[in-house]
Amino acid sequence: MPPSIHPLSDVQSPHIGDRTRIWQYCVVLPNAQIGSDCNICSHVFIENNVIIGNRVTIKCGVQIWDGLHISDDVFIGPNVSFTNDRYPRSTIHPVAFTRTTIHQGASIGANATILPGVSIGHGAIIGAGAIVTRDVPAHAVVIGAPARISRYIQDKPDLATNSDDNSAISVERYTPGKMAEWDLFLSSSKNSTFLFNRSYMNYHSDRFDDYSLMVYVNNKLAGILPANKSEQSSVTSHDGLTYGGLVLPRSSTLGNFLSVFHAALRYLHSSGIETLIYKSIPSFYNTLPDSEADYAMFLLGATLFRRDCAIVIDQQDRLPLRKGRKSEISKAKRFGVILAQETSFEPFWNQILIPRLESRHHVKPVHSLSEISLLASYFPENIKQFSAYHDGQIAAGVTIYETETVAHAQYISVAESGRKTGATDLLCEWLINDVYRNKRYFDFGICNEDSGRRLNHGLLDWKEAFGGRASCHSFYQIRCANYDKLTDQPQHP
Repeated sequence: MPPSIHPLSDVQSPHIGDRTRIWQYCVVLPNAQIGSDCNICSHVFIENNVIIGNRVTIKCGVQIWDGLHISDDVFIGPNVSFTNDRYPRSTIHPVAFTRTTIHQGASIGANATILPGVSIGHGAIIGAGAIVTRDVPAHAVVIGAPARISRYIQDKPDLATNSDDNSAISVERYTPGKMAEWDLFLSSSKNSTFLFNRSYMNYHSDRFDDYSLMVYVNNKLAGILPANKSEQSSVTSHDGLTYGGLVLPRSSTLGNFLSVFHAALRYLHSSGIETLIYKSIPSFYNTLPDSEADYAMFLLGATLFRRDCAIVIDQQDRLPLRKGRKSEISKAKRFGVILAQETSFEPFWNQILIPRLESRHHVKPVHSLSEISLLASYFPENIKQFSAYHDGQIAAGVTIYETETVAHAQYISVAESGRKTGATDLLCEWLINDVYRNKRYFDFGICNEDSGRRLNHGLLDWKEAFGGRASCHSFYQIRCANYDKLTDQPQHP
């Protein structure tokens, strides 16, 4: 059943789950994501960068600002006040609004105030009028101003669970109605980036037959696999992304990974899929150690058929610049090269990137100008354009994909004037030393061709001269029928 939206509400988002009811005088902005079976009462405002799970109740007079992630089965009472900026100033906006997370089954009483950046734990209860200034543990009851823990409670039975099997694992294909649930899961995972967000994946959904999987343990989402059907009996994770792989929560263990992956492979095998192409996410993107996939590939007897070689700078242990790079940077300064963060991708795309790729390689960028502009509007904190100018003309540019741990150079290109003036070197050194000095890694991208079998030595030398070193990105071919090779391993609790 489709969502029910009152005609006196202004709902601009298409991402509303089945059976959700939105009452009169509500405003929902275009990029907000709301799950299924929710009840959004009158006079509620929901901003863009918001994810709301399934079976959530939001009572009258609540504003849900950018950066708020609300899990399944949450209750938000009337006139609860959320905030997302600790130091607000009129017309001055932070680079990124602070994320506030309300975990599954939590309840927030009327007129409570929630400060930016806090996490309210699973099943917690916030008393009416409380002012929450710090994280609230799971199952805690907090009251007062500032809020203090008064006691702990036990969870009620999970009314959403309809299985008596305490170890039941099920697998479902992703559907658009699960968009909010998918994205909310990503927000608390240990090995994902914004590329797995459905708003990113959907920009090229017309080119790929989506075959993404969602794995549930006791009816709770425990893992997701971004994937597409590449051939009649083959699935890839994921042809439209640089990397893919099984995404799990921060709390997951090796045993969790093996049992969830076993379930996914068994599902694919039973669906007639013979082969899974698994493009592991490079380890430097992850916030915690994440070699579970490598061990699973070993157990499965998977075939390693490709390795890409990225050149990465560890900002916490950086090697010095080589002499040649220092010389080019000094030259750019003498030429008066000016550096800037752009508000538009058009100058770099139309004046440098497209002509350069066409003349040198007879190809086009993976993203068209309209596509990269659309994606940047969805992810302004993650996709950014930086350029170098000489004599008022754009001379070089770098498009950055920014994640929690990495600043990745998605595109680097230079005009002839930039080659003569050292503009690219100055621009990259500025990004590494100043703009992204607090990121753990700066990733120049790969330096190989022909599916990893041939190095571009000129490109490799240039990137390594900044202090970058190699980090491999592995591609595996898995026979889905081999899922039983994981059955003797520890299972999901």
